[in-house]
Amino acid sequence: MTIVWWIGSLLGALAAVGLAIIHLGRGLVPVTIHGHSMYPTYASGERILVRRLGGVRVGQVVVVEQPDAAGGWARGPVIGTAPARAVALRRWMIKRVAAVPGDPLPPTPIPVASGVGGAVPSGHLVVFGDNQRASFDSRHIGLVPVERVLGVPLVDRPARPSNAVHHVGQRPTSRH
Repeated sequence: MTIVWWIGSLLGALAAVGLAIIHLGRGLVPVTIHGHSMYPTYASGERILVRRLGGVRVGQVVVVEQPDAAGGWARGPVIGTAPARAVALRRWMIKRVAAVPGDPLPPTPIPVASGVGGAVPSGHLVVFGDNQRASFDSRHIGLVPVERVLGVPLVDRPARPSNAVHHVGQRPTSRH
């Protein structure tokens, strides 16, 4: 084996690692938590890695784009392959999914468009903060379009018993 072969092998390995890092960087995005809506599960100022994905389920924590003051979104959604710098230009909220398309709307009053009926329509979610006293969530903004979901935290944390909330389809838990 010659030195040329070793250098070629090393360069090939470095190129493969570089491509893996670029691919991983588009699949994982760092997000800083602001506010207390998910406390004590997540604390304000904490940085988490968010894994981009397609589908979500009830009880799962998601990072969703925060609407503007008028309750809408001025720009189109961030696409799944957008680089971290594009993600950083948006405002994000971390919430727990309470209902997915087809689920009954929760008993908690939320603003919904007329004609929705009693179920979450296709392409939308109901999201609540674990700490509902400090949360800006579906009780204020209504249904959240699925296209506004960035992803889920890389490390899943269940709601802590002291702040557990009722999710549609589950039995209520105590809130101390």
